[in-house]
Amino acid sequence: MKATARTVQTKPVDPIERELAELGEECARVLLLLQRLAKARATDTDASEILGELSATVLHLNVHTKGLDKLIDDLESE
Repeated sequence: MKATARTVQTKPVDPIERELAELGEECARVLLLLQRLAKARATDTDASEILGELSATVLHLNVHTKGLDKLIDDLESE
């Protein structure tokens, strides 16, 4: 018997939806880093590594959210 190949067609992801998904992931990362920071401060542990990660994440958020408000407004008008 000959096996047949199945082709799975995926729906292209809308760039705005991809940005929103990434925003959610980065916000979750910020929340985790803030929790780690609070724990480090409560236990008087060096938090410099956490602060460095938090700084990089905030910078990443800043870059990826530039103009996102206009894209969201466009979604509302669709």
